[in-house]
Formats: sequence, C-alpha cells, structure tokens
Amino acid sequence: MILICAQMCVIIKCVELNEASTGVSMNNKIIGIILVIAGAALALWGYNIYDAASSQVTRAISGDTPIEAWIGMVGGAVCVIVGLTRLK
Repeated sequence: MILICAQMCVIIKCVELNEASTGVSMNNKIIGIILVIAGAALALWGYNIYDAASSQVTRAISGDTPIEAWIGMVGGAVCVIVGLTRLK
C-alpha cells in the first residue's frame, strides 16, 4: 500500500512537470479525488495494523506500536490533506 502511494506521488510529479513543459492542464480535481481515496485506504490499513491482535499484545508487553501502523496512518493523512488541497 505504501508503495502504491509513493508511485502515485511520483506519477503526479511527472504529470506536473509535463504540464509545465507542454502547457497542457490536467484536471486537479481528479488527482485530488484519487489522493483522498488512496489516503483514506492507507489510513484504514494503518489502523487495521494498529488494532490487530498481535499489535495489541506487543503494545501491552513493550508499549511499542508497529512502524507499519504509523506509516499507514500518517501517510494516509498526508495523502488526504494533499488531495483536499487539490480539490479547492
């Protein structure tokens, strides 16, 4: 899931560079909607990892949260915020 989000960010940057060089405008609302959907899915995936039974046992014993959960939730939030800014 993280790889998909990273690939989407690279594609968006390539599209922006192409727009700047050719003068062709791509619809920012479509990109924004895609980022919001991908961000919500990524955040949900991170929360599912955070709420998994194995994660709960690890948190109870050592107090540590899996890094995948943090990456999913924070990465999803960032994608949603970037997507919402593109929708304006």
